[in-house]
Amino acid sequence: MLKLSHVTIRDLQDRCIVNDLSFTIHAYDKVAVIGEEGNGKSTLLKAMLSDDGIASYASISGKIEMDFKKCGYLPQQMDTKWYSYTCMEYLMEEDVAAYEIKIACKKLNISWEMLDSCQRIQTLSGGEKVKIQLLKLYLQQCEILFLDEPTNDLDIHAIEWLEQFLDSLEMPVVFVTHDESLLSNCANRILHLEQRNKKMKSVVNDFYGTYEEYLHTRQTARNKEVKTAKKEKQEFLKKQKKLNDIRNAVHHAQNKVSRQAPHTAKMLKRKMHAVKAMEQRLEQVSLTKVDQVEEAIDLRFELVYGIHKKVVLEHEFSISVGSRVLLKPQMLSIHARDKIAITGKNGCGKSMLMKEIYAYLKDRSDLRIGYMPQNYGEQMDMDKNAISFLLDSKDKNDVSRSRELLGRIAFTRDEMEKPIHQLSEGSKAKLYLLKFIKQSAQVLLLDEPTRNLSPLSAAVIRTILASYDGCIIAVSHDRMFLCETVNEVWVMENQMLVTTDK
Repeated sequence: MLKLSHVTIRDLQDRCIVNDLSFTIHAYDKVAVIGEEGNGKSTLLKAMLSDDGIASYASISGKIEMDFKKCGYLPQQMDTKWYSYTCMEYLMEEDVAAYEIKIACKKLNISWEMLDSCQRIQTLSGGEKVKIQLLKLYLQQCEILFLDEPTNDLDIHAIEWLEQFLDSLEMPVVFVTHDESLLSNCANRILHLEQRNKKMKSVVNDFYGTYEEYLHTRQTARNKEVKTAKKEKQEFLKKQKKLNDIRNAVHHAQNKVSRQAPHTAKMLKRKMHAVKAMEQRLEQVSLTKVDQVEEAIDLRFELVYGIHKKVVLEHEFSISVGSRVLLKPQMLSIHARDKIAITGKNGCGKSMLMKEIYAYLKDRSDLRIGYMPQNYGEQMDMDKNAISFLLDSKDKNDVSRSRELLGRIAFTRDEMEKPIHQLSEGSKAKLYLLKFIKQSAQVLLLDEPTRNLSPLSAAVIRTILASYDGCIIAVSHDRMFLCETVNEVWVMENQMLVTTDK
């Protein structure tokens, strides 16, 4: 059992990350920790393992009790100290025999050939690195697992493998993920860390049930809250108007009463005192206030003009790394309203192809191109602030428009003005979207656009992109993105791009 009692975590600036959290993890809980970037998901995971893990950047109060003897932890990035090891050297650090590893590989559907080679861990794909780490944790016979973004850098096949792995475990698991399909298929409990009202209010929702059930329950509660607040406000305004009418009537009567009617004047004075007392009581009424949630992104693309009859791309591409051919020469034909996703195994050359497409299109004078690379720093000056990144000029109207757009994705004034390198990866991704909207981009080239977004924000972004009437070419392993946003999927395999059913 893992029990948290009244746990509060604050960062070095005294911002409350987690407020008064109490909950208990039991034997078969598969707890998904969700929330926007920077809301403390990784911090909470580390705090559960050990207070010392966050001491350098956060303080913690409350009580954490751990009955599990062996805890396994998968960090966001594998420690580079293991990169020079072979897979077997890495696994045998646990003092296990080769036959035990072989049995575990068979059970977890991991290739024995990969382990039995002399391949160094540094040369493994992202998915293979995750598999080898999880295999090691499995061999350690852990009693509880903590997984921090295990789907990072995984292709679809590896994510599906991870789902099967989690489903097969007969132990509690606490995991952070942005992958909605993984959430839907594996989690039986949701822990949602929120920073509402422009990061002024920390809220934690602990929900027993599936991710879909949580979304439905949360939306139902929010709709009820909005309805209650609206009804209360209508009642308040109705009472306010009634009192105002009475006060005006009494005031009018007082002005007309003569000195020869002291009894009437006295009665009106008492009535005015009563009205003022009622007004004071009305002013003290506490109305229900609806919190501003983080995923309340109020954005959309305007209609894209001047592109609908254009051929965006009609060109032959090939990709090679040294003597290794990743994509044989192939003619790509893409038109104005096409929405195409490119998928495939890690290392097959998808991002390289996207860069080639951008290099080919970027100087087209007849198209406005929006490009989001996988490494945001390729197109962002990380020392500038968010406002500067959006500016086309420095006149007052442009600055006001940029601030207004940032406000619509719930950026605080501080976030608008701090250097981009201090923002979360999810915030940087949203900045790109704002840039494309502001520039009225006609073609969007997006390399893993949802990989750093929370599930709730990703759902909103997918809706925005699905309604966009320009052209989208995207690299993605996000199954919800492939299902909801694009109308064609190209799989990169065997040195070719093959169109497949969604």
